[in-house]
Amino acid sequence: MPAAEMKHGPIALINEDMPVVVMAVHDHLYDKVISNIEEVRSRGGRVIAVASEGDAHISTWRKKFCTCRRCPKCLQPLVT
Repeated sequence: MPAAEMKHGPIALINEDMPVVVMAVHDHLYDKVISNIEEVRSRGGRVIAVASEGDAHISTWRKKFCTCRRCPKCLQPLVT
């Protein structure tokens, strides 16, 4: 689901039994994705993050997460 749509209803479904997979790569939507992660965490949801290699922000929340290398924007969806 697009990051911009999360707060229009689906966030109400989040609880401690709900895993949420998040693609948090450094692009123009990164701040919105981080905001969504904070919303999920505040509701007790389990965040499974795919982040850009070397992302210090995500690593403060999660001990284990997947990383992907930085690449040109047009290839990022494929790499992620």
